[in-house]
Amino acid sequence: MTNHRYSNKVLLRKRNVRSLFAIKKAVNRTSAEIQRVSDEFALNVKVLQQLGEPINNTSFILIELLIQKLDDDSISSWEESQEPERQPTYQELLAFLRKRINTLENIAIDCLSVNAGTPRKAIKARVTANTQAKSFDINNWEIPVNIPLAYPSFNCSNRIDMILGASHFYEFLKEGRIRLTTGALLVEK
Repeated sequence: MTNHRYSNKVLLRKRNVRSLFAIKKAVNRTSAEIQRVSDEFALNVKVLQQLGEPINNTSFILIELLIQKLDDDSISSWEESQEPERQPTYQELLAFLRKRINTLENIAIDCLSVNAGTPRKAIKARVTANTQAKSFDINNWEIPVNIPLAYPSFNCSNRIDMILGASHFYEFLKEGRIRLTTGALLVEK
């Protein structure tokens, strides 16, 4: 039965086509997001080719599907780079994305070096979302009164102030922790 599942080319084609449609849209203009979308898409197309699906480099459908998965800035840049009456190829779109990823990585490195190792400018350029989509009520939480909160309005939706890298984040977790009586919430010293 397992052998049948992995040798059934029709089923494998369906799964890979569905995977193309299921790829999540890039949520922001970062090299990592564009790389994720590009890699997932290219992998599924390659598998379809290996299964004998006639993938043509000028496939208009593939190009349009991949473009829908990109962030708005990348879509605009792609459209601006195109000649109005010429149909681009799928390979040209992949080449564009490789160049875009490289450019965004270089910009991030330049931002870091300009700020003498402080990624403030790079972070400010990329972080625009709120800490959480909606505020939530904590009135029924039993937070001990003897524990001052580092961020008393943590339950309110607000702009992100700072991002800590993993190396700094774990330094703060070394010290004491207190679990509230509800058992689900852990308070850090």
